[in-house]
Amino acid sequence: MQSMFAPAEFLLDPNEPAALPGFKGLAGLGPLLRLSDISNGVWTGSIMLTVPTSEAHLATVSLSRGSVKKRTVLASFSGATFIRVDLQVSLADSAQTVSYTYKNSRYEFVIPAVNQNSHIAFFSCNGLTDDVKDPAAFQGILPLWRDLMQKHRENPFHVLVGGGDQIYMDGQHHLFKEVPLLAEFLKTPDIADRKKVQWTHEHERSVSDFYFQNYVSHFQEPEFRDALACIPYAFTSDDHDIFDGYGSYPEEIRTSPVFLNIGRIAFYFYLLFQHHTTVEHAASMGLFPENRGYNWIKQVGSNTLSIGFDVRSKRTEDQIVPEDVWADIWATLSSRLDSSPEIRHLLVIATIPVTYPRFGIVDEVMDGVNDIQLGLRWLVRKGVEALSPREADEVKENEVVKDILEGTGEGALFGNLLGMHGQPELRDDLLDAWIHARHLKERNSMITKLQQLAEKYRVRVTFLSGDVHICGMGRLRTVTDSDEFDFAGNDVTSDHRAMYQLISSGIGNAPPPDAVIELLHTNNRILSPEVSEIPETCEEMIPLFSKDVDDTDREDNRLLPRRNWASMEFRPDLSVAMYLHVENVDIEKPTVPYAVAIPRLV
Repeated sequence: MQSMFAPAEFLLDPNEPAALPGFKGLAGLGPLLRLSDISNGVWTGSIMLTVPTSEAHLATVSLSRGSVKKRTVLASFSGATFIRVDLQVSLADSAQTVSYTYKNSRYEFVIPAVNQNSHIAFFSCNGLTDDVKDPAAFQGILPLWRDLMQKHRENPFHVLVGGGDQIYMDGQHHLFKEVPLLAEFLKTPDIADRKKVQWTHEHERSVSDFYFQNYVSHFQEPEFRDALACIPYAFTSDDHDIFDGYGSYPEEIRTSPVFLNIGRIAFYFYLLFQHHTTVEHAASMGLFPENRGYNWIKQVGSNTLSIGFDVRSKRTEDQIVPEDVWADIWATLSSRLDSSPEIRHLLVIATIPVTYPRFGIVDEVMDGVNDIQLGLRWLVRKGVEALSPREADEVKENEVVKDILEGTGEGALFGNLLGMHGQPELRDDLLDAWIHARHLKERNSMITKLQQLAEKYRVRVTFLSGDVHICGMGRLRTVTDSDEFDFAGNDVTSDHRAMYQLISSGIGNAPPPDAVIELLHTNNRILSPEVSEIPETCEEMIPLFSKDVDDTDREDNRLLPRRNWASMEFRPDLSVAMYLHVENVDIEKPTVPYAVAIPRLV
């Protein structure tokens, strides 16, 4: 893992118990059911059992059909052992219910028929940020998971796709506030000195404890726990699985010992809990390319392939995925499409929307504030360095100088804009986006490559994304003179440039204020090729929300600031009914569905 993150400098006692307060214990954590693939007439997956090490030899599962192919002890931590159980079930002419037994409890999941595409559920943003002052008013993440599981019981989902932020490491439990050494790290007087803070054994222990305990606690939340045990999942990571904005910070802080080692630990537990693997085994268990990323490809039905992009482990301010990793992604995807001529749909899990209204001037302002702040720090720091030690100490006590050097917190220069890591609060969120000026060329190269694959293999590409805490649907397509939108998709049945963009975000996190929606609606509904910067391709947001969930009229009808999740149902003609399930005004009531049809590419 040294090629991706800082090497592990300290070995921990795997039997030393995690000691941070406020988390649920291991006893309530259930089995975690993951999808590996559905291809060549066989469903494959795995179950992760996380049990007290003293009971590890007793931890087994039994299947009602199919077979247990392998049982692997992957790791131990905090007196717990991680055991992966690999499963294999042959597909049949009709869908099958498979039950498994663990610790005298019985669980069921459903796999599709051999000629059937999966019924898919999708979610993102599965937590509440720490600035939500009254999480009880939202009932945490419970309401929409209750809704999803109720619909699962009525019409079972075969796959649960997580588009990132399955867990918030900086949410109601906050890494930088509950780990004392990291809270101390944020108090480093000069932000430039944070890169000098050395990683210690105590850092290793306490940060590892936090990630382990937060996963154990969060993954047993009511209804979500049942979903993890009963709907085979396929997850990819976004920033909150690590911490807010991870990868989108200036180089000197991004490559500091503290940030690098947090990233290493975050991905260690991400691989265990979300992929049932370790760094050493990741490539052999379907994640690629080896030592350079955690992308994956899975067939999720007879005619549907999915690819999950790893947009975090190698991210910098100026790149989302390195060029050599893109080359591996395209080679692997092309090979899979070559060997699977039956594929007609490609689902691309891109975590953050690939097409979305532009922020424009806001991006420039945030970058400008950041540049001013960095410039002032540099000037003041150089001035202080030229003074005698006594004079330097006196100057550093000046409140204005302290605000410039520290750059965060109440009363700091630009303090109302700056976050805890010393740059404008919104800058990392904007810089995360595919449509940010720093990433637009990379985004357009990706879209152009997908257009080529869509044309060659006649596959319809659909992006599944979240992150923005707003729901909506967008579309790229060949530019025409028409500004009408056909909800049936008849206008793009043969258009290989037509790619739909699902924005389903968040199943847990609170939506932004209406002012954000108003700002986003100042963009034109249809963006020309001059704006998209892709030849012959325009972008549009679909006017899906002419009515709100309470049936009132909406003027801003392209995006809706309400919690939500999504589902996909395949029709006999291989078109797809895409549903956004939006939280009701009364959160005790069922969600309200909004639908768009995605046609097969002919």
